[in-house]
Amino acid sequence: MALMDQPLDIPRLPLSGRRLIEASAGTGKTYTIAALYVRLVLGHGSEHGFARPLAPSEILVVTFTRAATEELRERIRARLREARDALLGRLPPDATLAALLAEYQGDVALAQARRLDQAVRMMDDAAIFTIHGFCQRMLKRHAFDSGTRFAVELTAEGSALFEQGLEDYWRRHFYPLDSDAQALIQSYWEGPAALSEALAIPLGADVERRLLWRGKEGEALVEAPGSVLDALAPCRAGLARAADAAARVRAAFDSQALEALFEQALAEKVFAANRVSKASLAPRLDALRQWCAGHAPLLPQALLDDKGRAWLGAARLEAAAKKGCQPPEHALFDALDALAECQAGLVDARPALIAHALEVIERELAARKRSEALLDFDDLLVELDQALAGPLGERLARSIRAELPVALIDEFQDTDARQYRIFERIYPGGPGAGAPGVQGSEAMPHALLLIGDPKQAIYAFRNADVGTYLAARQRVEARYTLKRNFRSSVAMVEAVNRLFSLSSMPFRDPGIVFTPSEAQGRAERLACDGETIAALTCWLPASDASVDRASYLRTMSEAVRADIQRLLEGAGAGRAGFVGEQGSLVPLRAADIAILVRTGTEALAVREALARGGIKSVYLSQKASVFETQEAFWLLQLLEAVAQPKRDRALRAAIATRLLSDQLDEVARLIDDERHWESMVERFEDYHRDWRRVGVLAMIRRVMHDFDVGARLLARDDGERILTDLLHLAELAQSASQALDGEQALLRWLHRALSGRFERGLDPEALIQRLESDEELVRVVTIHKSKGLEYPLVYLPFPCDYRRLDRPQGPLVVDHPEYGRVVALAPDDGLVALADEARLAEDLRLLYVALTRARYACRIGIAPLYKGRRLRGDDDDATTLEHSALGTLLNDGAALGGRVLRERLEALADGRVIALAPPPEPPPRPLVATSEPLVPRQARRFGGEIARGWWISSYTALVEDARRGDGDEETPGIALLPAGLDLEVSDERTPVPAPPLGRINDFPRGPRAGTFLHTLLEALDFDRLAEPDYRIELDALVEHRLRRSAFDPGWRQPLQEWLGRLLGASLDPELPGLRLDALGAWKAELEFWLPVAPTQAGHIDRLIRRFEPLGAEADYPTLAPRRLEGMLRGFIDLVFCFEGRWYLLDWKSNHLGDSGEAYREQGLLQAIVSHRYDVQYVLYTLALHRHLRVRIEDYDYERHFGGVLYLFLRGVDAERTDQGVFRRRPSPVLIEALDRLLAGDASVGVAVEEIANGG
Repeated sequence: MALMDQPLDIPRLPLSGRRLIEASAGTGKTYTIAALYVRLVLGHGSEHGFARPLAPSEILVVTFTRAATEELRERIRARLREARDALLGRLPPDATLAALLAEYQGDVALAQARRLDQAVRMMDDAAIFTIHGFCQRMLKRHAFDSGTRFAVELTAEGSALFEQGLEDYWRRHFYPLDSDAQALIQSYWEGPAALSEALAIPLGADVERRLLWRGKEGEALVEAPGSVLDALAPCRAGLARAADAAARVRAAFDSQALEALFEQALAEKVFAANRVSKASLAPRLDALRQWCAGHAPLLPQALLDDKGRAWLGAARLEAAAKKGCQPPEHALFDALDALAECQAGLVDARPALIAHALEVIERELAARKRSEALLDFDDLLVELDQALAGPLGERLARSIRAELPVALIDEFQDTDARQYRIFERIYPGGPGAGAPGVQGSEAMPHALLLIGDPKQAIYAFRNADVGTYLAARQRVEARYTLKRNFRSSVAMVEAVNRLFSLSSMPFRDPGIVFTPSEAQGRAERLACDGETIAALTCWLPASDASVDRASYLRTMSEAVRADIQRLLEGAGAGRAGFVGEQGSLVPLRAADIAILVRTGTEALAVREALARGGIKSVYLSQKASVFETQEAFWLLQLLEAVAQPKRDRALRAAIATRLLSDQLDEVARLIDDERHWESMVERFEDYHRDWRRVGVLAMIRRVMHDFDVGARLLARDDGERILTDLLHLAELAQSASQALDGEQALLRWLHRALSGRFERGLDPEALIQRLESDEELVRVVTIHKSKGLEYPLVYLPFPCDYRRLDRPQGPLVVDHPEYGRVVALAPDDGLVALADEARLAEDLRLLYVALTRARYACRIGIAPLYKGRRLRGDDDDATTLEHSALGTLLNDGAALGGRVLRERLEALADGRVIALAPPPEPPPRPLVATSEPLVPRQARRFGGEIARGWWISSYTALVEDARRGDGDEETPGIALLPAGLDLEVSDERTPVPAPPLGRINDFPRGPRAGTFLHTLLEALDFDRLAEPDYRIELDALVEHRLRRSAFDPGWRQPLQEWLGRLLGASLDPELPGLRLDALGAWKAELEFWLPVAPTQAGHIDRLIRRFEPLGAEADYPTLAPRRLEGMLRGFIDLVFCFEGRWYLLDWKSNHLGDSGEAYREQGLLQAIVSHRYDVQYVLYTLALHRHLRVRIEDYDYERHFGGVLYLFLRGVDAERTDQGVFRRRPSPVLIEALDRLLAGDASVGVAVEEIANGG
């Protein structure tokens, strides 16, 4: 039975099963969610309510963005407070609350008020998430049922990881091919970047790898072949024929003869000038000459025309010749035609290659993420979806349902198939499902409330699928509607109703019905010079003659500027603004105005027009990243100069930026004046000290003060934008520095950010450019960005523009009538038409979103727009508006000439609701500012104290101090070493000549070799070592790492053999079976952060020497005197569990000597002491001790901690258990004392001092 829509009655909505609430724009969607939340907290509704009252932690609310989750949290919190205060008689309730609270009286009302008050206090823990946040929470909380790995890390670098995987794929699968096959592949894609573009849409589309290809036999879904060779097999015979034809072309090629032939033909004007000319011929002859000098069997695209013919072939030359003229003849021309014909007849291997690449890269990328314990945002949805579909899926769904029995899904129209599938499995439907008293598998009370509006589904580029919404719409128990608009004036609502009622199917989909909204109305009106401004003003040029896009953008941009200038000048004179019921006028402000655009080009056009009128504006887009600005590069140059103040080149580059100087005179002075140069170096050395002492943000602030950056930038027209971006970048740098170790690590972070790759954990939303000023500014906003917002006055200058899909432009996502949602790799005209229809439908929804942002009035720019090349015979008023959203509404998709356009608009216009007027002309002068003078404000004074001694220390920092002997000057070159590398190998050098390849002890020495060995071992997946296929992957890993690190490829076999021996070596003779290839639970690169109360490095040193003696006092390098306060950070190479005990392991790449003897007990002790590894493993033991103490319920150091293993990689010998492995288990007394010392126990420090004094 077909479902009927019914008006929503909030107090009586059944809170069980699946229900859909459709909320048109401005109808109070958030208000409704908050009211339903109050009902759930109260347990309101008896037979219509939920089975019991719920706490905020039991009510799932999912919305689209993090900003929206925070807004929802605060709106719900405020609504709970209002309900509480209403029950306590502190304020009168509105109509909805009055209906909800009417049944609570006396003691019951007091009890419910307490319940609401408790809910208000619990809102910080409320289950309000984005879809990704929800999936992440569920995977963590239900790790056993979902099969999710523990301690996975969320990364925003999914695209960067994919690019790396793609480059690896290209090398491993294409490099080994023969030259003919490589030539074929290069004819498809010049390199990995081109292949990446071809994979972008199939990879990003939510089509479950359904790829459609139209071949000679018709359309079919593409199946991934087993290998690249299988993909190329159908092309082999054709390639052989093409190679023979290419040989004939090369044999016939005669450069001098060709030049002579064409020179004569051009002199005799044989060819039509637009087909063959001297300018077009020369590059083709050069390209042919270069191609003939090589061995490629196929012609490059530059030597083919758009029909696939050889550009210099006989057939094309004949077609290019003028009537009656004989084109030149040569054997080469016929040979080229034959080769082009062979190429045209080749079986296209692209679909099979794309399918293979997608399958292999995704599989290998998943394996890499698994080995590195990483998940990106898309993985969160995939893993939860797969877990719910797996063998433990029903149990997982019950667990989630028990934890979150009710879910409210906001913005449901922006869902996709996977997201809906997740909620459908967690909250099953069916008659009475989730209702109290229902028996069977669905007896647990639950409810899934979906809130959305298909008319506002505008995020197809993010894989939102309105088709999924419409399908889900049919699978709910009941549908409800919100029809009353509380946002806009009566006239504005009527204008939108009238416009979208012009068509019987305005959104091009029978499932999306437009029902006119009712209007609550607003008490005030927007007026100018005593007249109420029409709700919808349509600007239409006086002439009906068609215009091109450039003229359209220019005319409407100037019209927007003219109208805003008129209104703002009127507001300044008290003639334009909002008139209340009593007749008082509140002047219109610039901040009340929004100009909605689709693209950056439109935004630029309108902002330039506003600037000519002296009107300040700000552009708000969802795409603008602060790292894409010039200020990001300026900041990088500044930080590089501060990090190395004595490096002349870096300092000069920083001074030459607009950040530090407006002219190059300062740079010239630095070159000419040695005293000035020395003074500048000293200044930057001070900045370097500030950076280390008080942080990068404080240092940047000081630079800005010293170089008068703020005043100089604000003198520029775009100064506010630049200054805002600079401060934003400085804050991001400060935030990043708190998780990084030193200046060089921050510089690496900034380099990565500028290349579009960000450190794991960085919030992508934090990168979006901020509003540059709190000043009254006109907002220029993309329609996508404006969704969910409202503005008193809206301008929509370019609703006639569109981007039509009128020709195949690469892969397209289409809803195929037979195969469903697919990626069409080479769409034909029919599929392109399907995709363009979907584009037009979304344009109509975008138009609806744009018009419904306005509270009082909207101005739209309309013109008889003609896009593209005019056709012969077109009338002077011909347009292409039938391809635009507005044109489709006005004439129901039929062709619309300029005169008909005017007739349609005149029929709509009544002067009150909809007005028709020519675009206003801008005045000759800019806006005259009439704002009141700014009142100086007194800044609040900070009265607290800043902990200047607080810093992030590490074992590396402590040992670096020991090497220097003090805590200030930096050892040259140490800061430039890769993070995570042992400091001591920085002094090691490979002997010259290098030892022969073979023994691991003869592997190159020094920082680069140490980094190589560490990263190789970090990449191991110990869980898979027993798999035969993984051994093959390990061999490939060694080969790949050698190639990337530029080491001699001859080390491949020795390293593979060494790795096999290392993994099978016994690590402890007293623990049979303890080997790397037999580990159970393990975690590589375990990061830790230990809070450190104020203490001295010397106290740590003395404790370790006292309780962990390894040698004579004279042998120990002394840790430099330094006060520690803040955090102690580190990474443990490997933590694993064996026979119920936990061990920590560290890889050491040091070269201790040429023989195995150097890696036995005495040699290892000497290395441990001289490099102060005792400090490292004691601190690491403390970190693991604290971690296990909170993770293991009955934890005991003696029972659960097994000890420390330091593997000196060059000395480990499977035949000798006394070589290459240092084993130690620090005293529990030491670990307990150090734990108390770092926690701030003063008595430990006193005891240490007594030890130092001989007590």
